[in-house]
Amino acid sequence: MMQLTRQEQLVILVLLGALIFGLGIEQYKKTKQQQKWQTQYFNKYEQFQIISASVLPDTNLATVNRLNSNAAITKSSLVNKININTANVQELQLIPHIGPVLAQNIIDYRTQNGPFKTIEELVKVKRIGQKTLNKIKMSITIE
Repeated sequence: MMQLTRQEQLVILVLLGALIFGLGIEQYKKTKQQQKWQTQYFNKYEQFQIISASVLPDTNLATVNRLNSNAAITKSSLVNKININTANVQELQLIPHIGPVLAQNIIDYRTQNGPFKTIEELVKVKRIGQKTLNKIKMSITIE
């Protein structure tokens, strides 16, 4: 066996400490990412249950009541089309593919130009093109 000097032993201990510290940080990041994913998945699952409850009458509506008590999402806003002329930022975000930035862009356009006369007018909103319009067309109305 080879004998290590005191200085070599200290270097090895410092390197092992740095390795363990790095592994701990990596595990922490993975755990945070997994928690974020689980939260997003759970929210989507609750939205699915709300929609299912409206389509299938024998579905348990406890989820609908729980979600309505602590969130701005309602059963009618998920099932019915969203009126882009009257919806607020939170309601606009219920439209698939519309996040907070696009929702605010829609509100800004509506404020500057008045209510939308056609659904196709949405392509004039900043960051909304024909592809996005085609994806959201079935979820919106102007009436």
